Amino acid sequence: MKIIRKCFAMLAHLRRNFLYIPMTIRKRVVQSLIFPYFDYCSALYTDMPETVVIKLQRVQNAYIPRCIRFVTGSGKFKHITPIYKELNILKLKDRRTVALASLLMSLVRNKTPAYLYNRLTFKSDIYSRQMRANARNLHIPNHKTDKFHNSFSIIACRVWNYLNLANYTSVRVDTVKAKDNGTSSKLILK
Repeated sequence: MKIIRKCFAMLAHLRRNFLYIPMTIRKRVVQSLIFPYFDYCSALYTDMPETVVIKLQRVQNAYIPRCIRFVTGSGKFKHITPIYKELNILKLKDRRTVALASLLMSLVRNKTPAYLYNRLTFKSDIYSRQMRANARNLHIPNHKTDKFHNSFSIIACRVWNYLNLANYTSVRVDTVKAKDNGTSSKLILK
């Protein structure tokens, strides 16, 4: 709640100077000062209890549209989805997917932190014969419980394999958007 109060105070302060700030600067200010509060450690939110996820989503659903309306100067009752597309701002689930994908790229490239990297196993390390599927895909461990199903290890493997990140040298937002087609975030971050 303390973070939400900070964000509301910051947005209220910015609204006072709304007329003097161009739209491009307003977008940059919101992306650099307010969105990081919601993006902080978002790649590791995969195994939160459902009640916490619902609370977080409600806060984000109430607050992020206010930020976007501040950027565009649109009215309170104007539909927000076209504005997301116009400004090229990802929805929060997609932002979490991008954060997780960039974390995975960093993990595989640098092999640090070791406690996260050791949770990942490539299919080429398990199977000795040639496979039709990409050998650089991650092996998804067998799991039976919902807790493990939503763990970092399983979600990270699904994101890596679905986005086929072994073929990319870096994660770019447009790559994730192209693979997304509006349904992958539901598939990846259940």
